[in-house]
Amino acid sequence: MRVVFAGTPAAAVPSLRALLASRHEVVGALTRPDAPVAAAARCPLLRWPTWRPSTGCRLLKPASPKDPEFQAELRALNPDCCPVVAYGALLPQSALDIPPHGWVNLHFSVLPAWRGAAPVQRALIAGDEVTGATTFRIVKELDAGPTYGLCTETIRPDDTAGTLLDRLAEHGAGLLVATLDGIEDGSLEARPQPADGVSFAPKLSVEEAQVRWSEPAFAVDRLIRGCTPAPGAWTVVDGARLKLGPVSLRPADAPLAPGELATSRTAVLVGTGTHPVELGDVQPQGKPRMPAADWARGVRSVPQRWARDVTGGAAGEGARRPRPGPAGGVRRTARRGQPRRLPQPRPARLLTEREVTGRDAAFATELASGTTRMQGGYDAVLDVCVSGGVQAVQPAVLTALRLGCHQLLSMRVSPHAAVTTTVELVRSAVGERPVRLVNAVLRRVGEQSFADWVSQVAPDRAADPVGHLAVRHSHPRWVVQAFLDTLQTVEETEAALAADNVAPAVSLVVRPGLCTVEELLAYGGRRGRWSPYAVQLDGGDPGAIPQVRSARAGVQDEGSQLTALVLARAEVAGRDRRWLDMCAGPGGKAALLTGLAAERGAVVVAADRQLHRARLVRQALRAYSPTPPVVAADGTQPAWAPETFDRVLVDAPCSGLGALRRRPESRWRHRPDDLDGLVPLQTALLASALSAVRPGGVVAYATCSPHRAETRGVVDAVLAQRTDVREEDARALLPDVPDLGPGPSVQLWPHRHGTDAMFVSLLRRVAGSASGD
Repeated sequence: MRVVFAGTPAAAVPSLRALLASRHEVVGALTRPDAPVAAAARCPLLRWPTWRPSTGCRLLKPASPKDPEFQAELRALNPDCCPVVAYGALLPQSALDIPPHGWVNLHFSVLPAWRGAAPVQRALIAGDEVTGATTFRIVKELDAGPTYGLCTETIRPDDTAGTLLDRLAEHGAGLLVATLDGIEDGSLEARPQPADGVSFAPKLSVEEAQVRWSEPAFAVDRLIRGCTPAPGAWTVVDGARLKLGPVSLRPADAPLAPGELATSRTAVLVGTGTHPVELGDVQPQGKPRMPAADWARGVRSVPQRWARDVTGGAAGEGARRPRPGPAGGVRRTARRGQPRRLPQPRPARLLTEREVTGRDAAFATELASGTTRMQGGYDAVLDVCVSGGVQAVQPAVLTALRLGCHQLLSMRVSPHAAVTTTVELVRSAVGERPVRLVNAVLRRVGEQSFADWVSQVAPDRAADPVGHLAVRHSHPRWVVQAFLDTLQTVEETEAALAADNVAPAVSLVVRPGLCTVEELLAYGGRRGRWSPYAVQLDGGDPGAIPQVRSARAGVQDEGSQLTALVLARAEVAGRDRRWLDMCAGPGGKAALLTGLAAERGAVVVAADRQLHRARLVRQALRAYSPTPPVVAADGTQPAWAPETFDRVLVDAPCSGLGALRRRPESRWRHRPDDLDGLVPLQTALLASALSAVRPGGVVAYATCSPHRAETRGVVDAVLAQRTDVREEDARALLPDVPDLGPGPSVQLWPHRHGTDAMFVSLLRRVAGSASGD
């Protein structure tokens, strides 16, 4: 193809080199106009003297891509496609329409995460563990066009924005050329970006690069690395800025207050909100970079404390801000309804980063998860205790009030301690103004037990049982109604809701061929109730068990194990060599199925639409040798031929209402209208799975939800459209498990089986027409 390349910074150079060496003809290069400083210092394309004379390629530097003269010149070059790498200017639609194959951008993130000008910096500052590069067709909306391909890159502990961008630029160059090859051959089609996982990466300002020493050490480290080399992290010393290079974490040193310095002949340590960090290179104003120890020896007097902390007070003023605790955890949970970046920090990781251990960790975990779990009930209580109701309370104060309610109504914390600590949390995190309100409200809340409050604030049980149970057991009304529709009786619905509010024991699974149940029993566990591969732990950290660390065993609810067993135990006549886990992330079922399949000489292909989830699957399978195939593929637009597999598992994306005891925030994150998007997706996945399995093969359709629209509704809708499928009695494959429902599908429940509320239907492909027409 004839291409006009657009790019400005150094990150664009590897892609231009790769294009010049490819089969494509580079007829022009578009870059930003000269800056007031030397143009060569700003634009590496201009100081690369070898590329223009040898190619005859024209260099275009319009003041704006909206310039009619530029667009006329671009049309004259007659490009088939315009590849772009960090050009630095918005392209008008009139320019986008010129090349027949559009403008193809190489963006340095795994879209839709980190759309915008600073994806690498933002990924580092956020603590992402994996990033990458994506090629997509440019549209009017920022970085929202359909994608062609991607590559991934692990973020290393010592990466800066500069080193990471260099690697992405080199690896992305090959991706860009491969994308153009595929477009020219017709073998590559752009696919729309997923609607979930969107996050934005605006350009970093100099103000954002100021280090706030009250932040935890890990956050200080991430900020500095994310701002290196530009815009450069900084702090203030004696009224002047001091630029900072990457630091080293020093958790073993004696504690220092945020911003407090400790110097020696070879090192300079600075206190943070957790533990000290050791400075690397620093750069005083008007001077070159130098080791921090050399700088400290060269100044007349090193200040005892530095600059400004996160509260905005001058260094040394006021008390040290408390390190982030449970309130931060609840606020993080409350934001989960918004688009999320990838991956999210796990609770255990947050506790480790904040150095919370032992009884403190257990208390913080219960306070955060318990408050989230009982949020609905507490809000009903607060609604009558706050003038104007909870809607009148600012979010940070409402979070603190919920934390106080949980301590007063559901934990063995003395009323005085609960009120006092909550008041102090509000004072330090919000300010003095709402303190009196919080104190008065919590004292009123503490006057009664939760049961007494329920009798006062909940609807009458006889007149409105759904409303009563929604307050009593802290579930949204629509969830209570969904449980009642499936269970039919108010009494059993209440039992199911109550079970959701009991934190489950940790359930482990052995990976067949890699580990045995007896090995895990040695760590204080007991055999599972239903799965022959399950071990229950009453306490402790499962990650400390060697078999779990090495992926020879894993953490997996027993209900999920039974789902995999339904598929594996079904009879299949003839060939039984190829199995597919269509929605495999994060990999627990794929790992169990892989072990079961290997015992029969079969192979499991694990697929997931989201790349980061496919990477989690690969991690879960890493103990198997060779590693089974893992692909990033959309099950609704399969990358495999029809009738390829003998067994297929569809553990479809769902509302997650079956795992509310394990993920209490899910009950508040989801809304009834979420099903409007989920049910069509579930239906499409099941239909695709039935096309992927051969006649005589089986498909297990599973959801971690008891909602009829996601379970029987999906199965019945697909069965009504096909004459080549019959549903079989999945209950017969779990003969030792009682109370599985009216059938032929399986419905597990926490209050009946002690598992998540998993639904499983077993469908067999038979001879006949795929359509009912």
